[in-house]
Amino acid sequence: MSRSLLSAENAVDDPHRILYVHLPVSVDICVQEFVHHHAYQRVSRVVHVVVEMYVVHIDAPAEINVAAMHLVVRSILANKRQGTQSAKTRTEVRGGGRKIYRQKGTGNARHHGNRAPQFTHGGVVFAPKPRSYRISVPKAIRRLAMKSALTCKVNDEEIVVLDKIEFAQAKTKLAAQMLKALGAEKKALIVTADADQSVVRAAANIPGVKVAHVGCLNVYDILGCDKFIIAKDAVERVESIYSMQEEAE
Repeated sequence: MSRSLLSAENAVDDPHRILYVHLPVSVDICVQEFVHHHAYQRVSRVVHVVVEMYVVHIDAPAEINVAAMHLVVRSILANKRQGTQSAKTRTEVRGGGRKIYRQKGTGNARHHGNRAPQFTHGGVVFAPKPRSYRISVPKAIRRLAMKSALTCKVNDEEIVVLDKIEFAQAKTKLAAQMLKALGAEKKALIVTADADQSVVRAAANIPGVKVAHVGCLNVYDILGCDKFIIAKDAVERVESIYSMQEEAE
């Protein structure tokens, strides 16, 4: 099968292909805030707009691999850690070295220096030291986790493919009303083919909304959003990347 956008009829033939349903979604949105047509017109009336959701082929697994997604999410969170925490043990703190009192005859517990962990100003037991928390994940597992994450969004009907995502002006109001019209008022992930600063600036002040391009798309952001909004050209870019990787293998 081709890696390009498929039709809804071909989607049913192979159950191992994860596809989006070709379903026109009707929304009410203001013309000046909808970017597909007439984006530059100052029209305040609300019109009826149809947003097409395309069928997408990503050659995904028949079952969702939770273990692969868990490993990738762990690696993403672990790789964000700086690993610069540090504390001193009893051998590194300043002071001590002299036995605080004799071994016998005082009625107290036996001690040597006063920099043991139980004393004030003493060292730390098993003190953390700078280290790397990096977790390496094989390429095949990363790809499997990405496909499984996209499968989760398709099964939960939380994915929307738009013909184009752009704004006439980088205004938060425009992005907020577009998300409201698409039913993405909670956590949303907007994906474009390339880095688009107008989209990033428009959605920067909206809580729970992230903007990413295909080059920085990851499993953690996909699973963490309630609505996965992606442009058609970004979908084609993802398909081309996966097809190139499969041909290389």
